[in-house]
Amino acid sequence: MTQRDVSRKARYDLAQLSAVENGLAVPRADALRRIADVLDVSLDRLCGRRGFTAAEAETASIALVEELRDLRKRIERLEKRT
Repeated sequence: MTQRDVSRKARYDLAQLSAVENGLAVPRADALRRIADVLDVSLDRLCGRRGFTAAEAETASIALVEELRDLRKRIERLEKRT
């Protein structure tokens, strides 16, 4: 996705978006939310923190559930031995 695409979809001025990307401007909170929505990222991730997209969060949740099930099975096997 190009800067122009993000600018258009987020209804945010292209020159201003470029300034934000170069650290020369700080967008308002409502603009940040629109840009994050267009890019399908959390505000934390957009601001440089490690956040998850909805798809990444779902994948991580599924993996965690499977890991917990495996752990529960191991615990049950160990309990049967004692």
